[in-house]
Amino acid sequence: MLFPNTGYPETAPQSLALLARIIPGFIAIFAILTAGVTSIISIIKYKDYALMLIIPVLIGLFGLMLVLGEFLIPH
Repeated sequence: MLFPNTGYPETAPQSLALLARIIPGFIAIFAILTAGVTSIISIIKYKDYALMLIIPVLIGLFGLMLVLGEFLIPH
């Protein structure tokens, strides 16, 4: 159960709607961070500074900033 019991049973469509919003976000952040890490490894290992490697690094740093901001800054 995703939320504490509020006195009435949680219906399946509400749970599925919540998961349908949460899971794609996690997949997107994972893909962004993976692309950034892979680009950094390629730049370090092969000493390649192509623009097509620098752009994913910047996007990966932005994704890392979003993840860190979500945990470090209170809402």
